[in-house]
Amino acid sequence: MQKIAIVFCFWVFVQSDLFAQNNYTYSVGSNIFAGNVLKHHFRSGHLVTSYPIGMEVFINKNTYGQKPWEIRYKYPNIGLSLAYFDFDNPALGQILAATVYFELYLLRKKHHQLSFKIGTGQAYATAPFNQDFNNKNNLIGSRFTYTMQGRLTYYYQLNQRFKLTAALTLSHFSNGAIRKPNLGVNVVSLNIGGLYRLQENQPDHITKIQSTSSPKYWINTTLYAGARYVIFTGAPYPFYGFNTYLAKPLSPISALQIGLDGFYDLALRSEIETDPNLTNQQKSELDFKRIGVFLGHELLIGKLGFVIQVGYHAYSPYRSGDDVYQRYGLKYYIKDHFSMSLAFKSNFSVAQGVEYGIGYRFIRN
Repeated sequence: MQKIAIVFCFWVFVQSDLFAQNNYTYSVGSNIFAGNVLKHHFRSGHLVTSYPIGMEVFINKNTYGQKPWEIRYKYPNIGLSLAYFDFDNPALGQILAATVYFELYLLRKKHHQLSFKIGTGQAYATAPFNQDFNNKNNLIGSRFTYTMQGRLTYYYQLNQRFKLTAALTLSHFSNGAIRKPNLGVNVVSLNIGGLYRLQENQPDHITKIQSTSSPKYWINTTLYAGARYVIFTGAPYPFYGFNTYLAKPLSPISALQIGLDGFYDLALRSEIETDPNLTNQQKSELDFKRIGVFLGHELLIGKLGFVIQVGYHAYSPYRSGDDVYQRYGLKYYIKDHFSMSLAFKSNFSVAQGVEYGIGYRFIRN
């Protein structure tokens, strides 16, 4: 499953046309950082004892209105970063993370800029949980893990090509419950560095916004699959499901969703079978299938969609965790109707699995 996620992120990265030569300019930069591991679970306190430090290098593609979505988002950046985290704690070790990101400008003056960056990717941990050699690390359960990052960055323009940067960053690492224990790691850090534009010339923002009309609505259905680790049996179990919703566009880049989830989770069935608090009759009678209802939002960036959904298990005979759940997803649209998706489902801070999906949508214009 981790290999599928790596291929998916790389494919989306290539499709984003980062290195296309269409009068775009590029910037490279680096920064150093120091931070703190957040205590987000009562069982993680013994590991929140040090202050991670590290460094990052990155490359930006600076967009200037060559495509309609670039104008709508006021000429954002897209890019790739490579970061090194040293937790200064033998139980947590180090992490190397590769992140594909999207950067929106909140303020753009001559000498001062403020931006918000959101990204996702893959990471490698040097000291994951090991029953024999590293049983204190209940935050990172496998060497390969997913990463998500949000960052608020201030730029000071020294000259046409060089900027100083200062940023506040939240980085999250989790393997999506493919291997447990895996409570996940959240790092808040302060970053200081610089950015250098490779080309001397900077294109003017002369492209006008073309008039576009949004569909009245669309109906989307996604079939997905994944795997989730059950700690009592020491093995991963597959899960399957569907996600269908009605989407109402608010603008060409934003849509609200209301929908229905169906869950067929063999890991949950295993939890029922190994639950010591249930009688044999209860184990045979309890249904492991679930149905959920949710509200969501999708942010559209060209062919990419960033999805956030908050749902409730309306049908869930067996209680395992909280009935309120969240889904954070990345969707790539192939033509107008077909899509590929990668989504992370959780119960607040507890990972419930990574979903790999194929979808179809019916559009009403």
